[in-house]
This record gives sequence, C-alpha cells and structure tokens, in this order.
Amino acid sequence: MLRKSKILVALSLALMLVLIAGMVVLAETKVTILMGTDKMRVKYVEEAVEIVKQKHPDWNIEIETPPDAEMVFLASMGAGSGPDIFHVDTFKIPAYVEANYLQDLSENVENWSDWVQYPDSMKGIVSYKNKPYATVWDTDVRVLYYRKDLFVKAGLPIDWQPKNWNDILTAARELKKSGVPYPIVGPMGRNWDEGCTFQNFFMFLWGADGKLYDWDKEEWVVKSQAYFDTLNFYKTLHDEELIPKELPTEPRPWDIAYTYFSNKEAAILIDGSWVWGEVFAEGRTYAVPNVDETVGYALIPKKDGTGFITGAGGWSWAITAQAKDKEATWEVFKEICSKNITAKYCTESAHVAPRKDVAEDPAYKAHKFLSWCVSEVLPYAKFRPALTVYPKVSLQIQLMVEKVASGEMSPEEALDNYAKTVNLLVGQ
Repeated sequence: MLRKSKILVALSLALMLVLIAGMVVLAETKVTILMGTDKMRVKYVEEAVEIVKQKHPDWNIEIETPPDAEMVFLASMGAGSGPDIFHVDTFKIPAYVEANYLQDLSENVENWSDWVQYPDSMKGIVSYKNKPYATVWDTDVRVLYYRKDLFVKAGLPIDWQPKNWNDILTAARELKKSGVPYPIVGPMGRNWDEGCTFQNFFMFLWGADGKLYDWDKEEWVVKSQAYFDTLNFYKTLHDEELIPKELPTEPRPWDIAYTYFSNKEAAILIDGSWVWGEVFAEGRTYAVPNVDETVGYALIPKKDGTGFITGAGGWSWAITAQAKDKEATWEVFKEICSKNITAKYCTESAHVAPRKDVAEDPAYKAHKFLSWCVSEVLPYAKFRPALTVYPKVSLQIQLMVEKVASGEMSPEEALDNYAKTVNLLVGQ
C-alpha cells in the first residue's frame, strides 16, 4: 500500500512538472521580425533587438531574413502564421490594410512621445484612410546624379543644375559628342519594377504638371498632354541614342545602368537618394572611386523651368494583424524606430531621415549629400496615390515606358494601350 502511495505521489509530481513546463512554454514571450536581406538594415535591427533583450533577457526575439520576404509574408499571413513585425515598402500599405494584414497603430502612437518627431508628410505615407499602419524608418527623394569628370571632358559645368528638360537633353547631346557612349541611364521598363514608375516616370509626369489620379473627380487620369510630353521625352532619348538601347528590356537593367555609370560609360543617372550609400559607396558592387569628388547631384527640373520636382517614399515598420503579444511587439517596434537606431542606420546607409530629431543629429548633419537632400530636395516632394489598385496601374506604366523607350511603339500607340488597360483595371 505504501509503495502504491509513493508511486501515486511520484506520478502526481511528474504530472505537475509537465503542467508547469507547459505553462512556461505558454508564457514564453516571443516576437518575430520579418525583413529582407540587406546587411545594413539587419545590422541595426539586431542592435535594437540586443537593447530590448538587455531589459528582457528572457524574451525570444527572432529575425527572419528570407530571400523574398514579401512572398513569405503573404504566404504566412494567408496561413494564419504571420510575423509580428514586418518591414514594408510604404506604397504597399493600402493593399495590405485592405487584406487585413496590418494593425491600426492609432492607439499606440497616441501615447508615444516619439510620434511628434515625424513630419505630417511622413505620417501621411504610412496612413490609409486617415489611420497610421506603420512608421517610416527611412525616406528618400529622387535626384539627378552626374559624373563631374565626364562633364569637364564635354565642356559642361561641374556645378550643373538644369533648369528645364531641354537643359538635360542639351547636356546629354554634348556628352555624346565628347565620346560618352550612353549619356543618360536610369530605371526604365517593367524589369526595374516600381523603380521605373517612381524613380523615373513620375518625375516627368509631375514635371509636366500632370497627375495620375484626380482626387477632386475621384478618377484615374489615363491621358493628358503631360503623358505625351513624358513619353516624347523617352522617344527622344531612344531616337538620339542617348540611352543604352537594351536598357528598357534588359532582365537586370540596374546592372547595366550602374555598371555604365561606375565605368564612365554613362554620365547622368536619374535615381533615388539611397543610391549614394547603397550603390556608389566604397565596398559596394558598383562603387564609384572618390565618390564625393567624382559625382555631383542636382534637382530634377520641371519641363518648362517653372521649378523642381521629386518624389518621396521609403520603407517602414508595421505590426501585423496577427501579432501575438501586443505589448512585447510594441516594445521591440519602438526600439527599432527609436532616434538612436534610426539615426545610426540613416547616417551609415545614406538614407534621408524621416524624423526631425534625426535630421538635426550632428553626425547626420555632417553628411553633405544627406543634408542637401533634406534641406534642398525634400521640400519639393510629392507622393504616390495611396490606393489599393495603384500597384496594378504602376505595372501598366512600366510597360508603357518600356514600349516607347525601346522604340517598339510610338507614344500615341503606347498611351492608347495603357489607357484602355487601366480603364478596365480600375473600372472606369
């Protein structure tokens, strides 16, 4: 009998241990972060995680960096096993909100003292229907880069600032005469994806005082004089061989553009501000030696010299609708987006600061190019329409640009095709 009692006691203790272990597992605080593979970004997310773990050593915080983070995000959210925090391109926020993939952060930011550091424009690009769903980690602008050494050879000024589109074409023609094979390069065609639309097409559509969406009429603008002006600019680039003929259709067009610019075969590059740190910098694949002395930068002029234009976008951090531990996730989120981490990341990676206090940080202000972007370029910024169908319209823009810049279609033919397709897509 005594032996049976001992056995029962032992079994009871074992059961209690199992239950306690189960409770420990259930009580584990875990936060999962899903992002891309960029080493600089991962470096500072890891630093933020270490800061949080110093306060909460028992928390399990995992960083996942698959080759295609967006594909993993969509698949996991569809399966109900999504991450807690996701690194998202701002223009995709509306579609993700409509799919119920992102958490409304209104209550979170209401009591977050750092929220006042974000200008209204930065709050706007992460909002949908007047509600914030993310926080910008780095913003950007679009500019004209040019090689000073090739400009000197062509007899052009090294402090170049074109006042209109004709100034750009005039410089390109002089560069061509001086022996530069491809005076201008930049994102063109569907294979450069959103880069074609936002780094390139929008700069000319807006520069010709055009619009993609009419907010007053609540309709997509599919034809206008600004469209024709923009497409005729691409036609000129193609007809006069001012761009590499293969650029609009190349499977990896950035390889051509950046390689030619780095190797002195191209002189003008239209692209985003991140290129300074992610493309030109020492140690990068397309590094430009002595970049500070070799590469100049200029504002993108409007067509008729009535001012300048740029576009602002950027990458942000969002908390997903499937986040398990809301409080722990918010703590990790805040540290990633803190002034400390954001300032270090934006300064080292040469990204435009999304926070006012980061823009005033001494180390950041000491960066000449970044300071210029914030003070001289950002005030001209416009933004993409925050509408769920925008990515589909953007693809049609890329195809239209590709057809004209490659010489496959005339501006009229390409625009007719575009207008018909977009009208069907948006139902108008």
